Amino acid sequence: MKTLLFIGTLFLMLVVGCKVRNAPKKMAEGKIVYSITDLYALKMKVNDSTAPTDNIFRFKHSKQRMDVLKYGKLRVTLLYNDSTSEITTMIEPDVRKTAVVESYHSTERESLKLPKKTFKYLDESKIICGYKCFKAEYKVENDTNRYYVYYTKDFLDTLPFFVKDYFDDLVGYPMEYNMEISMGSLIYTATKIEKEKIDDSLFEIPKEYKIIH
Repeated sequence: MKTLLFIGTLFLMLVVGCKVRNAPKKMAEGKIVYSITDLYALKMKVNDSTAPTDNIFRFKHSKQRMDVLKYGKLRVTLLYNDSTSEITTMIEPDVRKTAVVESYHSTERESLKLPKKTFKYLDESKIICGYKCFKAEYKVENDTNRYYVYYTKDFLDTLPFFVKDYFDDLVGYPMEYNMEISMGSLIYTATKIEKEKIDDSLFEIPKEYKIIH
């Protein structure tokens, strides 16, 4: 299963005009909801692709969970434990109820050979979800498209698993960035950031699921 190839569609999420509840300088536990605000653009450009319309990211210290939705329907749930470096994939709908557990540092991940990115940090800044964010432009090796990212150093201490590979060299947490596809640009938005208690059960594989290593 090419789990990590799918994860590549998850990291492209823009964060503008979102709702924030009691946003602290650093969060160790909470929830972030990412959405595509221009659904018409998605339908016109990538209606048949794997690009999600919504991603719900929950985290609690070393544990992380991403629920991937398309037009309100759950498609994939990803669990990640930073202490074990294992990622679990549960695809919906799946009548077989299987959970695939892989090492995040597997040879499959290494075989992706992600292109090198070169960042140019700018003085331009803006407030996103209550956080001051600075702009950086970057180039991707063997890619002529123009990319940018707004990032902050005041949100999370470490990058979530779904952006680790793609923005590992960035000096902060990516809060806004563009995605270039064959039919144009897509922009993702984090519509809500909440500091809330997350139940430990959300980071566990349901008992009815068969575990496959």
